[in-house]
Amino acid sequence: MNEINVKGNAAKSRQDLIAVFPFYIYNLKFYILYKQLSRSSFIYAVPFSRAK
Repeated sequence: MNEINVKGNAAKSRQDLIAVFPFYIYNLKFYILYKQLSRSSFIYAVPFSRAK
């Protein structure tokens, strides 16, 4: 019973990771975009990424 529960939890956490992953990539693109701009723009990018 315990082995099944552990496997189920592992699968669930993997699904959660897959669900969050596109958003992580999306925020990473914005992070890189703002970093390529000036530092003043980068300061505005930090609260924006934390809000999401």
